[in-house]
Amino acid sequence: MSWSLLSKDQRAGAIALAGLPFSVKLGKLSGLYRHRVTDSAALQHMDELRRAIEAMNEERNRLLHAGWAAGGAPGVSARFRYSVTASRGYVQQTVILSREDVNALADRCLELATEVMHLIVQYLDSGSS
Repeated sequence: MSWSLLSKDQRAGAIALAGLPFSVKLGKLSGLYRHRVTDSAALQHMDELRRAIEAMNEERNRLLHAGWAAGGAPGVSARFRYSVTASRGYVQQTVILSREDVNALADRCLELATEVMHLIVQYLDSGSS
């Protein structure tokens, strides 16, 4: 999506952004949108979306970068994570999740991506590019 604010050439935009971490891509998307769009309501909407996407990405990372074990009931799993810090020592976090919990995160990802795409298409359709 960011490429469309960077260049009309999709491949050139994709090359410029390839291999970057998600957080960097999100920052570039936000920066490019701020550079191209002057409408304060649209900018505020993008800021709200960016914060929602950052929160969703943190939740996604907690889900994917953790260990998993079978839960105590059908359709339920335990997500666990270990960490060690100087101040807290060894910490184990365990969260019980259902497939509905995981699917809800996937649905939020899709909704946010769709909303960002609509903002970009609205900008491109306005002829401001």
